[in-house]
Amino acid sequence: MHNLLMKSFVTLVALTLVPGCSQRTPGGQTSAPKRMEQNEGVSAASEAPGLGAVSQPERSHQRKVILRIPIISQKPELQNGCEVTSVAMLLRYAGFNVGKMELSNQIPKDGDALRETRTGVITHWGNPNHGFVGDITGTAKGYAVYNKPTEQMMKRYLGKRTLNLTGSSFNVVLDQIKNNKPVVVWTTSHFSKPTKWVTWNHGKDKIKATQEEHAVLVVGFDPHHVYVNDPLTGKQALQVARTPFIESWVALGRQAVSYR
Repeated sequence: MHNLLMKSFVTLVALTLVPGCSQRTPGGQTSAPKRMEQNEGVSAASEAPGLGAVSQPERSHQRKVILRIPIISQKPELQNGCEVTSVAMLLRYAGFNVGKMELSNQIPKDGDALRETRTGVITHWGNPNHGFVGDITGTAKGYAVYNKPTEQMMKRYLGKRTLNLTGSSFNVVLDQIKNNKPVVVWTTSHFSKPTKWVTWNHGKDKIKATQEEHAVLVVGFDPHHVYVNDPLTGKQALQVARTPFIESWVALGRQAVSYR
């Protein structure tokens, strides 16, 4: 989901980290959310830890479903902004006239400052379960934000309609698609199990993160694939092999958010 800010393998010692999908900004909007017509969308590309392995893909008997949702690219403004850009696509489909830049200001932030060794090894940083870690724009190092702060931001627009599906079976994600509701999921930039992990301290906690973390909007599926709007590449309804995609999703904690 963001430009890979983390380039080195985890060893028994600390590693250097470079951001997740790409990059972000602080601040917050106080105006009421703006509604838009259901068929209105964005056509321009720029705006307008693990729970075990999956042995077999979870399948649906339905042949093929794809929701036609306009793509929004996180670039160039939000190099690490795959989560908020994916949410922007979801909210616009749900009828809200909101863009990725507004959401980048509204997403909760973890203000724990980045601390590194002289060689660039990250020793202390934020917790993505609390808020976005680092810089979302990519001007400085940034990582990601996870499902709970994302859910909190979505409730500003969707209220009680917001659904946090984290920890569910992947069939629950597919059921949402069948009900014409797209789902933001946490995966990797290559849509397969992550191989590179890093750790840093956050207060008394140890944060384990993958430099390959990414978030996309799931918009469809068939018996062997899922289809995603990928804010990093700017590709709409990108076909991805289902089994490795589910494995990456499981490795990232089965994180998923949607709405009813």
